[in-house]
Amino acid sequence: MGAKAGLDARIWMNFDDAGNEYGIGAMAFAHVYFKAASITCTKLGAEARAELGVKGIYNTGSGAFSVNGCGSISVSGTAKQCFPTPCWDGICCKSCIGGSITKAVSVEVLLDSTGKTDLSFGFGNCSGQPPMAANW
Repeated sequence: MGAKAGLDARIWMNFDDAGNEYGIGAMAFAHVYFKAASITCTKLGAEARAELGVKGIYNTGSGAFSVNGCGSISVSGTAKQCFPTPCWDGICCKSCIGGSITKAVSVEVLLDSTGKTDLSFGFGNCSGQPPMAANW
């Protein structure tokens, strides 16, 4: 079992004849996980990941700005039962049955200086990371 958390922050600039563009963004995440395997060839795993991010862009030529925000929660679970089989190394776990499930939901918010606002709900995560998988 374990847990980790982190923060990704970035700034950027784009210089153009139509006006300079300045951007700033940050994303925080937390990830907790648990995996277990027994001598009876039973394997279990569970994970959860939460992400929260924001990105802002400002254009000096047009004076326009936009702010995007995103929050997501991903959960995953796996259960597998294999059959103990004699092999050269002792007992090997062969012919497994079981299943897994992974779900991720997100909410995105948009606000800009032209009056656009949007609140949308969907599936997936903010960072675009692939779905979690309990790899053995």
